[in-house]
Amino acid sequence: MLALIANRARTLTGADVALVALPDDENQLLVEIVDGRDGVVDSDTKRVLEIVGAWGGQRIPASSIAHAAFVGGESAVHRSSEQVLGIEGEGPLFGPGLVIPLSTVDRALGVLVLVWSDPKSHAPRGVLELAGSFASQAAVTLVLAQARREHERLAVYEDRDRIARDLHDLVIQRLFATGMMLQGTTRIEDVPDAAAERVARAVDELDETIKEIRQTIFALHEPVDGPSDSARGRVLRETAQSAALLGFEPSVRFAGPVDSMLATDAVDHLVAALREALTNAAKHAAAKRVEVIVQIESGDVVLVVTDDGVGISLDHAGRRSGVANIAGRAHDLGGSCRLERVSEAGGTRLTWRVPLDAN
Repeated sequence: MLALIANRARTLTGADVALVALPDDENQLLVEIVDGRDGVVDSDTKRVLEIVGAWGGQRIPASSIAHAAFVGGESAVHRSSEQVLGIEGEGPLFGPGLVIPLSTVDRALGVLVLVWSDPKSHAPRGVLELAGSFASQAAVTLVLAQARREHERLAVYEDRDRIARDLHDLVIQRLFATGMMLQGTTRIEDVPDAAAERVARAVDELDETIKEIRQTIFALHEPVDGPSDSARGRVLRETAQSAALLGFEPSVRFAGPVDSMLATDAVDHLVAALREALTNAAKHAAAKRVEVIVQIESGDVVLVVTDDGVGISLDHAGRRSGVANIAGRAHDLGGSCRLERVSEAGGTRLTWRVPLDAN
């Protein structure tokens, strides 16, 4: 949509470059789209395209005419596009510049900036009125597009809520009831020990499945565009990003009031330790499965990362050096870090424990 607005505005007005800038979280203008004239161009236009074309993703200075137009809601034409964009330099490098706010009656959405390349030229007559009319229609189009995206977002949330309710009210309850029935069979007389042991293992598997479903329910309530900045959200984001190194995404489980008990500093330390643990597993473990557990326990936050890889050597050499940073971070915070082999067959478990009030 923004690219189409920039292209149409440049074509209608005969400008060499069109930019669309929208406000970021700090209400500073960020260049989202740069549209330049195609085909054979003269040296002046080529210079403008090279300089302005590099502005994609950059902020327009608050001291610029473009930013003033955005704040004041008034269009402006200036003989120097450098002044419009707030570009510092000697002498007029560009031709005139035109900035038009993209706004509705009650909302400032951004600005449209048109740049001409010839320093000796003037903005064509009537271009301000033409561009202003186009910008008004473009602003309405943007509002409608945003409303449509918000409607689609709400529809996704409604679907997620429905799925989460069904998982909680139907699936989990049935699994829990099945587990209770299986546990009851072990109390029946004359049940062989081997059968009772297999039933107990099945019940444990059901418990783990319930925990994973609950984690899925939490993930369904995360923002549509990605995990939130909560402790759980950041851990989920970190594990998802590790899939590129591991070749698969680790399973994640939370226990206790992780979000309410962890301060921002504690979450930073936790995520840093998790990142190093996952990187270490990717480099040395040759694992096919990694499980991450984050829990609140006895005034501590505990991170447990377990893999089914080759495991550390029995003499504790080699891989232990790879967790020096993780252990050092834990000790600096008054905590501990333990690395152990899961079994003789292999596997490694890292347990990182730090007091909740550590900083």
